[in-house]
Amino acid sequence: MFKGKFFLAALLAMTATAAKAETISVPAGESSAMIDFTNLDDNCQSIGKPKGKVTSEPKHGKVSFQWMSITLDEDYGTCKGKHAKALRVIYTPDRGYKGSDSFKVGATMPAYDDGSGSRYVSESFDLSVE
Repeated sequence: MFKGKFFLAALLAMTATAAKAETISVPAGESSAMIDFTNLDDNCQSIGKPKGKVTSEPKHGKVSFQWMSITLDEDYGTCKGKHAKALRVIYTPDRGYKGSDSFKVGATMPAYDDGSGSRYVSESFDLSVE
């Protein structure tokens, strides 16, 4: 059985890098890509399709998921520059809202390239909508 590599890459709307406890600034009135969930094999190909879930809803916006092709960046090591599928998490603040918001999401995905097993990962976001 072949065990794949798991990658979780943060794609923040702003160019600043954010730690888990840090507040992330996002623009008011626009949707922002927050993070991509993907699981890759040794050939940098996606293993299965993650299933996303909002585990703690934002109070001043909404969270959606989009299955899409991405170009892998330096966070993916030897896969940098290659293309793969990922489940993107997108935050959209309520119309006219500026202030603090937060939410938590998780994703379940196959652990192996034969589709067996699964793994679950989650991420929390503290936001400043500006």
